[in-house]
Amino acid sequence: MLYDPKWNKPSLAGLIAWLKTMPPEQTYNFAKCDGTCLFGQYMSSIGIGWTDDMGSNSRTPYTDTLRTMGGFEVQIIASTSPFTFGAALERARSYHVAS
Repeated sequence: MLYDPKWNKPSLAGLIAWLKTMPPEQTYNFAKCDGTCLFGQYMSSIGIGWTDDMGSNSRTPYTDTLRTMGGFEVQIIASTSPFTFGAALERARSYHVAS
């Protein structure tokens, strides 16, 4: 049976692996809370879909998942400019090495 990334639980290592598959120059919109932000796309890739109320709630499956992935540091990966997948990958790698 072939490997399916949807078998993975969210993790910093999983985020790094996913970011490696993304075009490094492609941008994402950090401020857009509709599932197209960096984490919205990553979570969707592992089978955790977006629902309409996630952008307005302070406690969502994404919030809990970010906390288990590393909390504040993981949010910095997505919220720091430049907003490209390549830059996010470099930030993620630096946090992964530090942890």
